[in-house]
Amino acid sequence: MRLAIQLGADVPVFVFGQNAFADGVGDQLQAISLPQTYYNVLQPNAFVPTADIFNAEGLTRNTPLIIMTDFADWQTARAKLACRQKNNVLESLPLFGNNDLEAIACEKHKPIANVITGLHDLKLHARMTGSGSCVFVEHCNYDMAARQREQISGKMLHHAHNVQQLVVGHWLVSGLNDHPLRSWLN
Repeated sequence: MRLAIQLGADVPVFVFGQNAFADGVGDQLQAISLPQTYYNVLQPNAFVPTADIFNAEGLTRNTPLIIMTDFADWQTARAKLACRQKNNVLESLPLFGNNDLEAIACEKHKPIANVITGLHDLKLHARMTGSGSCVFVEHCNYDMAARQREQISGKMLHHAHNVQQLVVGHWLVSGLNDHPLRSWLN
């Protein structure tokens, strides 16, 4: 873990190998249990240098800190909401917190903003994954995620006929509780 943080703030969680609540600069990790979820991940046609986003003058750094119990309470409430939905299905799951880097990335790279706006137009909760450029939508079951993938692809392809290619990649992936190589450490 000490070596991982020297490589970057996002690296320790991969070495940790399981779902975690991160604090500090990403080096203070607490294991958490999360329900099975599925993600539509889209790669907008934009390259985002991380340094440009973190060095942007407009980047706010005043978001209130989140504590583990806030996240755990929210996660429990969201699970209850999902269970009350017809067939335990939501169009997409609400997302916790926000990504402070997203506004800057959207301002500097219009394809990211266009993808997020397109997903919001479909009534989906969407967010940029980190400092850019990929965007995700979370679902509580595979069937809904697969149906949404078709709808999302149709929306993004329709947009592509009017302007340059908007999305260069789109994947449907399953959330994991453990990194696939975690067992190698034991």
